[in-house]
Amino acid sequence: MKPINLDHILRPFAGKWVAMTQERDAVLASGESPEQVLLLARRKYSNAPILALVPNLDLDFVG
Repeated sequence: MKPINLDHILRPFAGKWVAMTQERDAVLASGESPEQVLLLARRKYSNAPILALVPNLDLDFVG
């Protein structure tokens, strides 16, 4: 699978949980907990959304 750059989509949601479409082209919902985000996303989207915790993108990370 080819890597996808989601920076332009996820940057506004740093530090939050997000639910994205299966195509990873839009954020359906965001919030403080995965349960909250999943509930909101299921109201808008019939397929199973992708849940992710967006890291603070302004921090340096060494792994």
